Amino acid sequence: MKYYVEHPERFEHLIGEWVAVEGQTIIAHGFDAPEVVSEAKRKGVKVPFVFRVESKVENDEGMIGL
Repeated sequence: MKYYVEHPERFEHLIGEWVAVEGQTIIAHGFDAPEVVSEAKRKGVKVPFVFRVESKVENDEGMIGL
């Protein structure tokens, strides 16, 4: 998550998609989370870190997540 927080501009084109990252590399992305996990595993990532890219939250907005 540190990479995502420090470089949000690299994820702007992926808003609404699931992303698998390893370090500072985007391994896979798409709208189907299980497929993103499968693609990352096919690329050799044993336990991929996957998250959904959300749109920017403004100062006066709240965000509830799981």
